[in-house]
Amino acid sequence: MRAALAKLLMPEPKKKRQIQERPAPMPIDDVKDLPAGKRVILHFPPVLCNPNTHVHERLKARSRKQYRIACAYDAHAAGFNFRLPVIRAATGKVHMEVAFFRPPGVALDRDNVIASFKAGQDGIADALHIDDSRFVIDYQFRREARSCVVVTLLENSEVGG
Repeated sequence: MRAALAKLLMPEPKKKRQIQERPAPMPIDDVKDLPAGKRVILHFPPVLCNPNTHVHERLKARSRKQYRIACAYDAHAAGFNFRLPVIRAATGKVHMEVAFFRPPGVALDRDNVIASFKAGQDGIADALHIDDSRFVIDYQFRREARSCVVVTLLENSEVGG
C-alpha cells in the first residue's frame, strides 16, 4: 500500500534529452551569389554553443573551446593568416561576410545563431592573429539547408580606422 501511494505521489523522473550532433557541411559549389574574396567553409555551430541550451556550463565551455579551435584550424588551412594584405595593416577594420546555411530540419533563431558563432569568430581571429574587435561583419541567413557557415574576407576590406 505504501509503495503504491509513493508511486502515485512521486512523479517519474524526466528522461534526459539526447543532444544531437550537427550533420557535416554539404558542398556550396552551386551557390552563385556568394561574394568574391578569400573563403572558408566551417561547420555549423554545435548545439551546445547555443545560449538557450540548458546544460552544465562546463559542457558549454568545452564545446565552445573545441569549436573555436576547429574554426581556427579550418581558417588557417584555407589560407587565412596574418600575411594577407588586409590583415597586415596595423590598424583598420577587416570586412567579412558570414553566411549561415541552416542544418536540415532546423529553424534558425537569428540572434542565437550569431551568439552561437561567437566562438567561431574568435577562432578566425586566432588564425589571423588579430583582435576580433577589428571585424566588420555582414550576416546573411540563407534558406538552403547545407549545415555550414561560409566566411568570406571581402576584397578591399579596409573600411577605415
